[in-house]
Amino acid sequence: MKMIKLFKNKIRRNYYKPFDRHAEIIDVLKQGFNECMRVLKPCGTLIFKWNEEQVKLSEVLKCFNQKPLFGNKRSKTHWLVFVKNEVNKDE
Repeated sequence: MKMIKLFKNKIRRNYYKPFDRHAEIIDVLKQGFNECMRVLKPCGTLIFKWNEEQVKLSEVLKCFNQKPLFGNKRSKTHWLVFVKNEVNKDE
């Protein structure tokens, strides 16, 4: 069973490049989150928005190496706040 619904409109499908595999989505999210945390300044804030239409938030959070500070849910949309806890040793 395909986890991700394909767009009916070919132009939209080609623009957004939907993923074919669930594992592919999780891998891209993990890489993206790690990169955001890498470039974030010490004690910086990352706001993360996720919609559970096709992949549950609980599955997404498993691939992150930290838990959110707090969050908010409206319908299927979640807003989460992450803080980079590292302290810059140069300062």
